[in-house]
Amino acid sequence: MGYSTTHGYQINPTLFVGGGFMYSQEIAPLYVDVRTDQKWGNFTPFADLRLGHSLSGTGTYYMAPSVGYRFSLCEKLALNLSVGATFRGWLDNKDEVSAGLFSTKQKFNTLGFIRVGFDF
Repeated sequence: MGYSTTHGYQINPTLFVGGGFMYSQEIAPLYVDVRTDQKWGNFTPFADLRLGHSLSGTGTYYMAPSVGYRFSLCEKLALNLSVGATFRGWLDNKDEVSAGLFSTKQKFNTLGFIRVGFDF
């Protein structure tokens, strides 16, 4: 479980771009968020992608794609429910140097999530 805040700008009715910070026991990244909002009659799905770098650990990167549904509560307030996955990775810089090139090992960790949020 974690907490996050995202702030940005709704460029047009279908595109939001912003940035934010997330905190959980495992990771604390700063990220860029891009979200597309769709409106098909009363059906309002969205998809977003968060990309960033963690403040808790050297070389840790963060990616969290999700899809969800926006429930409009009033003109300027909505409840967002989404499902997605968090991909975390880091580089192990303790590898041997071969042929004058620095090599790295990539490690990955994936965690599924359900996100509940408000936008206003």
